[in-house]
Amino acid sequence: MNKTPVISVIVPIYKTEKYIDKCLRTLCSQDISLPYEIIAVNDGTPDHSADIAREYAKRFGFIKVIDRENGGLSAARNTGLAAARGEFVAFVDSDDFVAYDYLSKLYGAATDTGADIVCCNYYNTSEDGEHAIKCVLKPVAGVYPSKVMLRCLLHDVTLRSYVWNKLFRRSLFTEHNILFPVGIKFEDVNVMPQLFYYSHTITVIKDHLYNYVRRSGSITGSLKKSDVRDYIESYARLRRFFESENIFEQNRLNYYLLRKKVSVTVFGMLVRCWVGDPANTHVFGNYKTARDVLKVYSSDKYYYADNNSLSVILK
Repeated sequence: MNKTPVISVIVPIYKTEKYIDKCLRTLCSQDISLPYEIIAVNDGTPDHSADIAREYAKRFGFIKVIDRENGGLSAARNTGLAAARGEFVAFVDSDDFVAYDYLSKLYGAATDTGADIVCCNYYNTSEDGEHAIKCVLKPVAGVYPSKVMLRCLLHDVTLRSYVWNKLFRRSLFTEHNILFPVGIKFEDVNVMPQLFYYSHTITVIKDHLYNYVRRSGSITGSLKKSDVRDYIESYARLRRFFESENIFEQNRLNYYLLRKKVSVTVFGMLVRCWVGDPANTHVFGNYKTARDVLKVYSSDKYYYADNNSLSVILK
């Protein structure tokens, strides 16, 4: 309790009272001997999720609950980052849970290899936690230069832009003023490439240490057209970052390949919007519009695009 934590684990809380007990129970049962802290950020949840977290805080001195008005996942993560004291930081969603050696293996790999980021494998888990499937596509375990892993991240096949199955050196955020963009979903798509770009070494370990719970009420479980717009905007923000660092040309091909994958994903998202609400017609018309916008952001036409176009796309 009195020692400076080596790792800060940030847990945003919003409408997860069914799951948060298991999440915090696994985080409080870590086998690591070094001090760590859990920062539970109550993002104005209307249910009893925060109350459950406060009960854990009474029992464990290394848990802190921060209350804030609802501002979304990005705002909650940023609040946690502002309060974090650890040399390293990890993010765990409050409807997921982790292995008992989640922190020890991630931290051990970081110290053994001097990595700025360590990635582990994960399970896709059912809501009841009884059925877990290992992720099928995963990068080969090893130690890699950041440029190699940035290219792998942009391919978005074996390495995904998930923030929750990774351990980060906190200075990546503080020294480069990296925050999660508030007001849009799928923020990881924009933030992860920045963190990879500024890192020096990235380590991948083979262990499956994180359980991603597939539930119907999650962001990826229920979609709206505004979510499609947010997904496209995250892609556009990535282009802007590459331009600001003068590295777009060297990543042009990888960005183009990512656009192809984003285009397919957007079509799937629009179909799911239509299935969820048959009144959402014109799926193919919306897809054509989205595809045209994506083409602009992966080509030289980007320089001549209207900066406000994303605010009205798929309105």
